[in-house]
Amino acid sequence: MGDLALNFSRSEFKCPHCGRLVGPTTALVDVLQSMRTSTGERLHIVDGYRCAVYNRRVGGVEHSEHLVGNAADVPGGYATKEQWAAAGARGIGLRDGRVIHVDMRAGPAVVFVD
Repeated sequence: MGDLALNFSRSEFKCPHCGRLVGPTTALVDVLQSMRTSTGERLHIVDGYRCAVYNRRVGGVEHSEHLVGNAADVPGGYATKEQWAAAGARGIGLRDGRVIHVDMRAGPAVVFVD
């Protein structure tokens, strides 16, 4: 049992560099929980919130949604971009054709390739 949703806890979203936590947003947790419920498989959060130092270290973009607790990186191949879009993800990042990033950005939904 998580403290954010059935399957997610705040501790999973802390910055690996400094341990600080901003967010995650309710919208992001709702999308992640929806996907977890629909697949029936555990969803590991690879990266949630990132402080500015860690974001630069990992090559994150300057205005990354990770900086405001509005994004999560997930294991590649957990679900398709179509499944993530159906769950409500607004930003979907692909590497080698596999979803690795989901966010709840404002504005039009976008799929981007890394």
